[in-house]
Amino acid sequence: MENKLKEIRLKNNGITNLFNSAYDCISALHGIQAQYDIYAYISLVNRVKKFDLDELHNCSSIVKSWGQRVTLHLNTKDNMIINKAIYTSQNNWIKKYISQLDGKCDEIISQIVNANYENEFFSKTEVQRNILHKKKKDMMQWGGVLAQASIEGYIYEMVDGEKEKRYTKLETDMLKKIIDYDMALGNLIEKYIISYGPVSSKDFAHWSGLRKCDFIEIWEKTVGKFDQLRIGENIFFYKKQDIEKKEEEVVLLGKFDPLLLSYDDKNWLVEEKYRKNVWKNAGQVEGIVLLNNTF
Repeated sequence: MENKLKEIRLKNNGITNLFNSAYDCISALHGIQAQYDIYAYISLVNRVKKFDLDELHNCSSIVKSWGQRVTLHLNTKDNMIINKAIYTSQNNWIKKYISQLDGKCDEIISQIVNANYENEFFSKTEVQRNILHKKKKDMMQWGGVLAQASIEGYIYEMVDGEKEKRYTKLETDMLKKIIDYDMALGNLIEKYIISYGPVSSKDFAHWSGLRKCDFIEIWEKTVGKFDQLRIGENIFFYKKQDIEKKEEEVVLLGKFDPLLLSYDDKNWLVEEKYRKNVWKNAGQVEGIVLLNNTF
């Protein structure tokens, strides 16, 4: 059964069944973690039939934004709207940190979003300049309030290949798209089961960064439409798909690959004795090599 779980996960996640385009891959996986561009690109090379970096840079629907686990992802504008509905209300570390700095997060976000920037595209320095608080530099650390503005669906980073990072405001027509929490959460759960399954509620909590109490009601309403895989006392949910299997002897999964970030139990892919070699301190996740789908 463990081998079947691995086989289905590798197929559904695009390793042994490729996506047609970078957009399809990013949309289906609900983002690819992208603190380092090169590792996000490796994730796409592994999953897209003919990955073209110029095509990625020229796709206006692909952006970099913060989402699940308050981390930076390559993502789509439509996925930003889902994240906005789910994560805006979460009391994350950013809100707590701003409060410790004697700031009000809503006020700071408003200052960023309503600022009159000189150009359509602006730098992190320009964002900081428009914050009216004496501790504004501290508020920008590790993404800070800029990340929160992105989580709330207002700001995203351009994916254009330029050396200097550039940010811009989400278009008005996208901001008009309103989706409530339950609908957005149901959408996210379905996408996760389809693209990462077989999965459990523990896996979803790990991947999404949500507490069980935040999603379990919608989870239980959603999983009934999916197939089940039982391993011991654990039940995993997935969608059976008639998909073409790609045979690869060797696959390099880069740092922060989606398969390394998306499951509570790591032993399905990497033996316990090697765990600390891959998942390290300070949130660092090393790349691995799969030989015939085995670490």
